[in-house]
Amino acid sequence: MRDHDRPHGARVEGRHAGQEKAGDDNERPMELRLTRKLAEVIDGVDLKGRAVGDIVKLPASEARLLIAEGWAVEDTKGRQGTD
Repeated sequence: MRDHDRPHGARVEGRHAGQEKAGDDNERPMELRLTRKLAEVIDGVDLKGRAVGDIVKLPASEARLLIAEGWAVEDTKGRQGTD
């Protein structure tokens, strides 16, 4: 059964349909702006030497985690004009 034939949310190869595999464009590093920092390591992500307001480039999985937890926001300024 091909991905587009599966019901929305069906699991495919240990992942949900629609989720990208490691190495896809979704795993490219992301640039974030730190909005809060209460420790040197947050949720396993090393932020030593970083301060609130810094732009940090991280693997997409770590970046999404910090965004979801409210520690950072995606920095889209550097992406203008790349569409």
